[in-house]
Amino acid sequence: MVFTQAKADDINWRQFEGASMVWAYDIHPYADAVAAQLPEFEMLTGIKVTPEKMPKQGRR
Repeated sequence: MVFTQAKADDINWRQFEGASMVWAYDIHPYADAVAAQLPEFEMLTGIKVTPEKMPKQGRR
């Protein structure tokens, strides 16, 4: 097998510009760290992300 490494320059980071998505996540410090990076992600990709915290209480 031959593997090739994708380079950042080879990726069209804005190929889904204008799209939107909802990111539902558990309340957790790791998730909060990711949520803090959402503005940069949106700026780089043009994808609008709406974060929704999902408390563990009441879920199955």
